Amino acid sequence: PALGSSPAAKEYGRDEFNNSIAQWVASIGPHVSLIELLNGPASAKNGPRRSAAVQERDFFEYLNYGFHLAPSTGQDNHYITAGTVTAARVAVVSDELTKAAILDALRRRHAYATEDKNLRIVFRVGQHLAGDIIAPPPAVGSALDLSV
Repeated sequence: PALGSSPAAKEYGRDEFNNSIAQWVASIGPHVSLIELLNGPASAKNGPRRSAAVQERDFFEYLNYGFHLAPSTGQDNHYITAGTVTAARVAVVSDELTKAAILDALRRRHAYATEDKNLRIVFRVGQHLAGDIIAPPPAVGSALDLSV
């Protein structure tokens, strides 16, 4: 869609770039790595509950603009029940369980949103993890080494 055509036209400073999607993405893109795909339930006091909102359309819209993003999730919790009301989680693929390694994995988009708190999955194209920015594949019909 054209810049300004959606209800969130002023979101993330979009209106500051003279209707230039390319300029907006070039300026903001290097500073973002995640986009919330699942959200809520904010006002639930007990669980388990499914996320109140699934913003899959927004995720694809921002990818189509040219952003490189991994889907994330948040409960938008209004009570002291964080982590108990929904099974939705941000899965982070990292070799180490340290703050620095996890933050690095999030910056590199080595993450995904899930509604199964026990899900453990790793997506790869060759030796690259999902979220890596890689060169486009060769000519149409070329095989890609995908692994799950």
